[in-house]
Amino acid sequence: MSSTTDVLVAGAGPAGAVAALVLARAGRKVRLLDVLPEERPGPRVGESLPGAARPLLRDLGLAEMVDSTHVLAPGNVSAWGSDALVPTDFIRDPHGPGWHLDRRLFDRQLRAAAQNAGAELYPGQVRALRGAPPCWQVVSTQSECLDARFIIDATGRYAAIARRAGAGRRRDMPLIALPTWAPATAEDADMRTLVEGTQEGWWYSSRLPGAQRIAVLHTTPARAQAIRRSTAAWHDALGATTHIRRLWPAPPPPPARAVDAGGAATDPPAGPGWLAVGDASLAFDPLSSQGLFHALYTGLRGAQAVLAGTNDALGTYAARITAIRQRYQEHLAIVYALEDRWPTAPFWHTARAAAMTP
Repeated sequence: MSSTTDVLVAGAGPAGAVAALVLARAGRKVRLLDVLPEERPGPRVGESLPGAARPLLRDLGLAEMVDSTHVLAPGNVSAWGSDALVPTDFIRDPHGPGWHLDRRLFDRQLRAAAQNAGAELYPGQVRALRGAPPCWQVVSTQSECLDARFIIDATGRYAAIARRAGAGRRRDMPLIALPTWAPATAEDADMRTLVEGTQEGWWYSSRLPGAQRIAVLHTTPARAQAIRRSTAAWHDALGATTHIRRLWPAPPPPPARAVDAGGAATDPPAGPGWLAVGDASLAFDPLSSQGLFHALYTGLRGAQAVLAGTNDALGTYAARITAIRQRYQEHLAIVYALEDRWPTAPFWHTARAAAMTP
């Protein structure tokens, strides 16, 4: 079976769905290709969106949807560089509060918006990429051959299309996220995100829709492996916190999975007949809080570059991604340098050195 589309979007997460939405609204024939994630129990990692996304959501016509179905996040509180908690109130942010998202609902809402605009959602993943622009031949895992004039890579950290098109992928310091969650207590009414440094890494915790609370430890691959093998090691890691461990009367269960959370960049992020969006273009250390915002932003800007239809537009998009990467690295180095309580601990020694490496 063979069919033709103007733009094939590989990946139906937030970046891919936004790109498909913008392109379909502009009258392009768009196919979203993805194997939708399993409905695993519990929340997905990456469930917060900053208030800076509000103008972007308004431009996309999605602000009301997010405001009406997700929980507002009024601020952050952090124990970074000391045990003392330091609050950051979003009331001072010109964009207002952010959101604690129900990520599964949020992703479904974005896909539905794209489909309502005319994008077609097909199951499968890219198995092979052949040909060259202006006519790519994409073979999916469903044995379907798709002819596309342009391809958007929204395949996440794997960057499947970019790699097949010859792009490289530069990885930063290896970082593993270990998420766990449990019901929030009746007394747990604090909707701020809590960030806390410990000797072996850093944690964040936040309330979620559905009266649950999530906590995530970010640490080295070796330590993550040890924690996943031993409940005692998990309890030791949680016990090393001052504030995170106080959020539950009994310790939350050990993490059920490990998630790659290290920064990475695709070079180049765009080329003739293709471009990458979201994590496929740049992946961020979660300490930066940029991942979801970047997904929405690049989904929009990437689609606009496709609509412009010129090599200059692709070059401008690539240059924008490079500039974002530079600013992100500069900011991350500053933040990691502020946590100086354990300068010789393996995690912090590696993190500070990596953050200062261009």
